[in-house]
Amino acid sequence: MRVRCGAGARAGCAARSSQPQTGAILKDAPHKAAAKLYLSWLLSKDTQQHSIGTWSARTDVAAPAGRKGIFDYANMNPLGHGAFMSDRTALDRYKARVNLYVGDVKGVNPSDPKGVLGLHPVTQDGTQG
Repeated sequence: MRVRCGAGARAGCAARSSQPQTGAILKDAPHKAAAKLYLSWLLSKDTQQHSIGTWSARTDVAAPAGRKGIFDYANMNPLGHGAFMSDRTALDRYKARVNLYVGDVKGVNPSDPKGVLGLHPVTQDGTQG
């Protein structure tokens, strides 16, 4: 996805937006201890170094082999994804461009073989809510 370059960027460059991954434990989560354990494991230095296969959220973990740090790429804006996603007009334009190249989504969604998720909310028993 391309967005306009910010201040201090190379003239005429196209910035690339990454999608930062975030995590949280909801205040009413039924298994808070398990959620804390999972996030502790996921964010541990060992897991971030050996298991995630991408740039780490930790500053004490090096970039993936053969890559520069995420902020070291001149045209990368890892913080721009949120701004892009909040610009509905730009997002619709991007979705239309993707649709132009690959066409409409067709077929059964493997995570929703009965087709209950769709565009309309459904209750947990699968009926339209």
